[in-house]
Amino acid sequence: MNKKKLFLSFFIIPSLFLALIFLNISCARQSQKTKNTGITNAKGLPSYVFYYAKWCGYCKKMTPDIMQAKIALADKVYFYFVNVDSVAGQEFSSKYRKNQAGIPHSQLYDAQGNFLKEQIGLMSYKKILNFVQ
Repeated sequence: MNKKKLFLSFFIIPSLFLALIFLNISCARQSQKTKNTGITNAKGLPSYVFYYAKWCGYCKKMTPDIMQAKIALADKVYFYFVNVDSVAGQEFSSKYRKNQAGIPHSQLYDAQGNFLKEQIGLMSYKKILNFVQ
């Protein structure tokens, strides 16, 4: 394994995954404050909800792509990250996630909080961009 791959494997990908965990720690609390039955945000943007677990290999593999999409779509879509193994994540997940079968699990809500669509499984950066269009 060359040095670049080692660097990506042991530093960049875990760092991005940790950033994913800590970026939106208040996602469950913020959506519980809304009276809407769907998921909304203070910015009035559509919402992308990403359900993940720390132990999930596919979630870790998707992390760089989802972080890249979050940066590219910062003014168009609000990203929520929900750890399904945390207490808050389990409460949030049981309220908004009908299909508890698998992760990674992505959902899209419009700006009014109405559910639009969902996708279970690994998505590339391009698939994430197409998903939110």
